[in-house]
Amino acid sequence: MKPIELDSQWIQEVIAGKGFFDWNLAAFENNINIPFPQSQQLEVTLRDESLRDGLGPCPREPNFQEKKNYLSKASWYAQFLTIGIYSSPDGNNLSRNDQETLNLAKWMAIEMPETKPVVLARANTHDINFLERVRQKNPNLVAIIFQDLSEVRRRVEAWGKFEIVLGNLVSNVQEAKDRGISVMAFTENLSITHPDQVKEYVLAMCAVADYIGIADTAGRLVPQGAYFLTQTVKETIEEYRRQAGDTRKIGIVFHGHDDLKNAVPNSMAAIAAGATVVDAVTNGIGERVGNTDLITMVGDIEHHRRVIAKSAKFSYEPRFNLKELEELSQLYARITGVEPGEFHPLVGERAFTTNFGIHAAFYLKVETWAAQMADAGYDRETVTAFKHEVWRLYSALSPADVDKHPDIRVSSLSGAANVILWAFYQNLIEDARNLDKDTPFVQAALSMAKAGWGELSDETLMGLWRQHRP
Repeated sequence: MKPIELDSQWIQEVIAGKGFFDWNLAAFENNINIPFPQSQQLEVTLRDESLRDGLGPCPREPNFQEKKNYLSKASWYAQFLTIGIYSSPDGNNLSRNDQETLNLAKWMAIEMPETKPVVLARANTHDINFLERVRQKNPNLVAIIFQDLSEVRRRVEAWGKFEIVLGNLVSNVQEAKDRGISVMAFTENLSITHPDQVKEYVLAMCAVADYIGIADTAGRLVPQGAYFLTQTVKETIEEYRRQAGDTRKIGIVFHGHDDLKNAVPNSMAAIAAGATVVDAVTNGIGERVGNTDLITMVGDIEHHRRVIAKSAKFSYEPRFNLKELEELSQLYARITGVEPGEFHPLVGERAFTTNFGIHAAFYLKVETWAAQMADAGYDRETVTAFKHEVWRLYSALSPADVDKHPDIRVSSLSGAANVILWAFYQNLIEDARNLDKDTPFVQAALSMAKAGWGELSDETLMGLWRQHRP
């Protein structure tokens, strides 16, 4: 191994915290405020990374059929579907994963002609050759060609000066374009790269790429930093277009990580600043603590769209079918062996759960309202719409948005309403008004719950029901 040429001055700068440019600090010093995304911005395209960036920590690898099933369902929400990253030692001896990438690309060309397969490759001719083979299977291919330009990576890896590494990325993106391949140009760790170098990167990529990638590789950005960085990229693209007279639409892709649980808010901030594509993984899994969660991202987009519809006083029409999110989430959990977690937004077991008596009392009143509305002659559609809307008092999105109802549990923190609603949602009673709080079943359940801690299981409550059925 060649000896490392140590730079004492640079070592001291790194120790002093000057190795990484801080876009969060820059946003603070520039008093960056994040506006609400505009309606058109919320038509942002999603790129699903679940079969690439999401698979790293998974205990099992999906087989070919499982990948096809997943891609079919992911296309409900994402137009770009990542199917692989090139990893073979040479083009004559493809790894099993790379051969599968070719097969998936061919299958998508036949079965999913409206979607775009995405394959990642390093900035070298060897990888570009593989991309051309994929494009021959599927002309819709979008390639991600990436190269880290950050100073710390370049210095530690001894890659050379910024201009040299950037030049290599430019030449390889150009080579791919010359072969008819659409390209998203990416540099890892753009979120620690100095603004001057960010602008150089963007200006260089504008001349050759179709999309400019922004990678917050370690999830260090806060929303203001994500907004400021994306805004800088967008303004640089606009500067290039003015100077070059280039009328092409050059997309901006934001790739977030969830190390500080900012991936979704960072992505929303990037959208407000001009990002046209956002990367995400179903259930949010991935390296370290995970990627931007596709499930939450879809829900957040719909939440924002509903606000805009109300402001503009026009009818809200959902863009995505949220009721299919759970099916997508469960499929991905099955094929990867990683569950989304019971507290996961929208699809987790406890996403709409409460055992608090004061909250259950409200939900019971809602059911009473609904029953009395029906008695008064309101049609079923009106009753259902009312109930589904007021359910949002205790959840940002209504349980009905994902085809559920409030999940009412019984614990030491509960009251009679919890027990009554449990029986109602279990379809043990037809009308929530018909089970009085003083009945033996309700009192037995409350007595047992308040004698200890935690929630009574459905099995326990069902046993009490059979014992004390009214």
